[in-house]
Amino acid sequence: LYIFLPEMLGYIFLFNLISAFAYTLAGGCCGEDSDDFWDDFNFSFQTFTTIGYGELYPVGVWSNMIVFFQGVHNLIITTIFAGVVFTKFIRPPWKFKFSDCMVIQNVRGVPTLQVRFGNVDGEFTNVYNVSANMYLKITEKDAKGSPFRTVYNLELLVDSRFELRDVWTLQHRLDPESPLFDRTVEEFNSQRVMVFVTITGVDDITGETFCKTTGYEAEDIEYGYRFLDQVKYDAAASVTTFDYAMLSETQPADVYYPLRGLQL
Repeated sequence: LYIFLPEMLGYIFLFNLISAFAYTLAGGCCGEDSDDFWDDFNFSFQTFTTIGYGELYPVGVWSNMIVFFQGVHNLIITTIFAGVVFTKFIRPPWKFKFSDCMVIQNVRGVPTLQVRFGNVDGEFTNVYNVSANMYLKITEKDAKGSPFRTVYNLELLVDSRFELRDVWTLQHRLDPESPLFDRTVEEFNSQRVMVFVTITGVDDITGETFCKTTGYEAEDIEYGYRFLDQVKYDAAASVTTFDYAMLSETQPADVYYPLRGLQL
């Protein structure tokens, strides 16, 4: 908005300047009542803002034709300007972000890569028709041993949901179908592993589609850690609280492949 407003004001000034030149070439906007270019510019601006003091009014065919085209143009520009400003002001500030890191821990006996996307401070914000995608960029070697970068689509346990207002933990299982299966910590670093996550959804107020994307390098992936629970329930008071500040907080957790007993 801070960029749009100066650009819009600059456009308004430039357009009225051009219109004033057009009136001058037509012999003046208001016949004998317009003495110089300043009167033409003043009349053009009054026409744009629909002020109309009455002291200046178009005289002659050409001046009236310019007023006609200027009026149509001004109506369109004013509508666009009002629409953009209105949209900017009613759009809620986005309080959603990705966690600062990813974690790998065992979930139901299988090593699982996890990342959080959620509300930062609990402000009421809803998004609908939310979908997620996760991609892996990794360095591999061909048959001749030459390294090359390749990209995989990492399948998520759940990749869409109807509504999101708090936190969503995205999970990718490191099972035999995963390109990350059976890779050690050293391999994650030597193969320059990078994981990209994209979230898309629809703003419930404006109906606009939004897209949030982030990326994690190997050093951003914490092995043998889990995210701390953000939800706490007080049984005595029957109250559920949500700590939004703990989006990226982690603690140690076991990571191993049950069938092989491989500890990462």
